[in-house]
Amino acid sequence: MKALILILLIISLRSSFSQESQMATVIKYSEILGGQRDESIYYYQNNWKLLRISAQEKGVIHSFQPIEIEYAEEIPAHLVLLTKSKNKSQYHKAEENFKAV
Repeated sequence: MKALILILLIISLRSSFSQESQMATVIKYSEILGGQRDESIYYYQNNWKLLRISAQEKGVIHSFQPIEIEYAEEIPAHLVLLTKSKNKSQYHKAEENFKAV
């Protein structure tokens, strides 16, 4: 399962920049330290997710998805956070666009 997720993420990244009209995906990995799972999930649901909902409503991003995974040496993380832009242009303006959100 972990290997499949990693393969899909790599394929998504490699293909996301091949044409201007294709989506661009930002993939962030988050490791939960000190057994603070509940606090971390609360943060992502009440900050990261809410910001992306607002960004999606304003057309700043195309979509987003948090994925909780089992920690492993191959992927030293507990969460994979995906944010998709409509195209490369929107991706390159992400920092500027998120300031407005």
